[in-house]
Amino acid sequence: MLTRHQRLDAQCQDTLTEKGGFQDALRDVSSCISLLLTILLTNLIQKNNYKTSSQENSPAMLISSACAILFADYALAHVTAGRTGYGFIGYGINMYHPWCASACRDSISTNGLICDDTVSHHGEHPHDTSMGMKKRAGDNESPSVECIASNVPYLQSVAYCIETHCEDETAVDQVEDWWKRWMLGRAVNQPIPNLTFSQSLASLSTAPNVTLGDGAEEVTTLPVLVDEETYVMNYNAAAQFETIEETHARYGIILLVTCAAIPIAISALSWLPYPASLENKLRAHLFDAPLLARPVTLPWIGPVNVPTRGQSLFMLYIIGMNIILSAAGYRSKQPNAWFPSSRMEISTYVANRAGVLSFANVPLLILFAGRNNILLSLTNWSHSTFLLLHKVVAVLATLEACLHSAMYLQFKVADGTYEAESKLDYWIWGIVGTLVMSLLLPCSIRAIRQRAYEVFLITHILLSIIAIVGCWYHIIYRFSHQWGYDTWLYTAIAVWAFDRLVRFFKFGRFGLKRAIIYQIDDDYLRIYIPGIKAHGHVYVYFPTLTWRVWENHPFSVASSMRAGLGIRSGALASAIEQNTDAEKALEVGSSDDHGIHPFRSSSTNTLAKSPAHNEASLHQDPPQRSTGITLFVRNQSGLTRLLSSVSVPLSTLSLGCIPSGIPAFVEGSYGASGHHISDVAYGADRYPNVLFLIGGVGITAFLPLLRDLRRYDTRILPLRSVTLYWGVRTQALVDAVEHLLYESTLELGWGMIETHVSLTERLDIEDILEKQLSKRGTMVFVCGPKEFSNEARRVVMRHAGQGAVVKLVDEKFDW
Repeated sequence: MLTRHQRLDAQCQDTLTEKGGFQDALRDVSSCISLLLTILLTNLIQKNNYKTSSQENSPAMLISSACAILFADYALAHVTAGRTGYGFIGYGINMYHPWCASACRDSISTNGLICDDTVSHHGEHPHDTSMGMKKRAGDNESPSVECIASNVPYLQSVAYCIETHCEDETAVDQVEDWWKRWMLGRAVNQPIPNLTFSQSLASLSTAPNVTLGDGAEEVTTLPVLVDEETYVMNYNAAAQFETIEETHARYGIILLVTCAAIPIAISALSWLPYPASLENKLRAHLFDAPLLARPVTLPWIGPVNVPTRGQSLFMLYIIGMNIILSAAGYRSKQPNAWFPSSRMEISTYVANRAGVLSFANVPLLILFAGRNNILLSLTNWSHSTFLLLHKVVAVLATLEACLHSAMYLQFKVADGTYEAESKLDYWIWGIVGTLVMSLLLPCSIRAIRQRAYEVFLITHILLSIIAIVGCWYHIIYRFSHQWGYDTWLYTAIAVWAFDRLVRFFKFGRFGLKRAIIYQIDDDYLRIYIPGIKAHGHVYVYFPTLTWRVWENHPFSVASSMRAGLGIRSGALASAIEQNTDAEKALEVGSSDDHGIHPFRSSSTNTLAKSPAHNEASLHQDPPQRSTGITLFVRNQSGLTRLLSSVSVPLSTLSLGCIPSGIPAFVEGSYGASGHHISDVAYGADRYPNVLFLIGGVGITAFLPLLRDLRRYDTRILPLRSVTLYWGVRTQALVDAVEHLLYESTLELGWGMIETHVSLTERLDIEDILEKQLSKRGTMVFVCGPKEFSNEARRVVMRHAGQGAVVKLVDEKFDW
């Protein structure tokens, strides 16, 4: 009799196709890289080599002897197109259940079936051909599925086996359903047995009394008994494999759902009433404090953002869950028709689990990276926090993909069938997916993002698409749509498509506008885009500045108003008097970078990109112009240098003329309006002192709030003091900001804000906070360069740990 594994090996050899040119080169290069990834795994296996008197029992020999079996069963068993499954294995997709029925079918040989219409094994699903070979072991032909469907003795044999082995496990209607749908295999449009399960049983005149063993010469013309040892092996194989596959799917779902739901749950805790002392201690010691007490500087990269303890805790959860879910839930079941040893069985399960978890992480990393990440609206976590999580999940997904690939590569190399297997399409596309995912990591380091952001962005998107395509074809060529592995990729594509669709609407709502670029001085530019109302930050496209028309850059909205008509973005009194509106604003789109904590926070996720303005006379009437947004940009390299080349002097404002500008598209708004205002309003009783620590162009992050706080009614907003410390390089930027404040309110100066501007010296953050935090209850707003923000966070949290009542709102200066 031709065994199941011999038949699968025959199918493997028949389905191999020669690849040439690019595919051979790709396979050779990527294989060398992949082999490097397996060195650690191979060494670990060899170190665990147990001593035995027989060489055949060594791990290497076990791998060698079992590799063809596991890979043929798991890979080639699904190479051809079967019926499409929807969902995941165990969650809408059935593999072999009821296991007793599948084991009966797999245990009864069809060597003796009398069928004249034998067909080739080429490309057929093993369940279509595993029952019924007319010729003896070594032949490459089997009866057609139509022949098997009409062979009464065979149907009677399988039915009697099911009747005697499934009586306590499965109801008759379940067996009948399996008999109709899966008895003859999983092929599309395959026939059904000529007799139902009940009819096959009823047609038996007497119970079978002959067991058809291996090597039987006679042609089967009567029903036979199943060999019990063979049945047990097949039952263990089907039952345990499907059980573990269900576990893979369940663990993937757990990982995806919990990592998306926990941020929502933690943010929901903000509505619980916390005593001020408890909230302060939790912020100081658990959530807002930096993970490391000292700044971190890396070679060739410079200072790096140290995550908060809250961020680190959730990162630890994600990493821990991936490790635990990769290592738990395995159990061997021997004797097993598919795996000759527990070692080989568990190794296969581990490799498969790594692949599933890698796929489960893909939707998550795309979700965390999106501009329109729905979690930004459902939590009080910042975009910069989610980008940090995106990086962690991306690393984990890549490591799991490498583990999956490395283990199967080791299996095939040890088995000696690597050369043949590597010519299959699914193998080549699997290499593409793993290799590109591995390439994405070094291409995304901070040094590359800072020095060539435009190149990083387009290559990051293109490589990500190639990785998804590689994973897709790896699944399609190997399993078709049968087992639901492509569902993970459908989910990832849906998340990406949602983000792009929302971006399209935000991009198209304003249409084509004109951006007027004013030159303030050598360091700063002011961008005015009329006809738009926006808040938070926006992404601006300048299609005529470069051939890369898809490029866009984020800018903080410093002002959105109509000159001479006052504030347009919402007044502070309104935020206080209309509590329901303010609470809604707190819920939606908050993005301050406290890190991760359950307390309500309220800052918009503004990416402060170099703001600027000029020395145009504050005493001249501002020009009358339509509603528009004002952005400040620091003149550096890349896009800002191109913008500077098309700028006009700011003095043109005093002439009353409006230059034609350049074409621009605006995508936005991002970040909810009024959140900083609500933060101050709700926290006034607990934090009556408001302190701003601003570095350079970081002023734009809080300029709308500063504008409103210049005049506030102490009867409805019981603040004791509002103080601004601003370290800035040039007077031109100070004049530009003051001019913008005058344009929006027609009032000179900073009003009730105690202002300290340092033009020549760095702010002494330690000394400032030492004095300001001695007051009872202080809310500290920080935005500036990385070193500036990191130092402010460390000092604030140290004072909080010593008992100072303080809340930190840290707007990230960059991502």
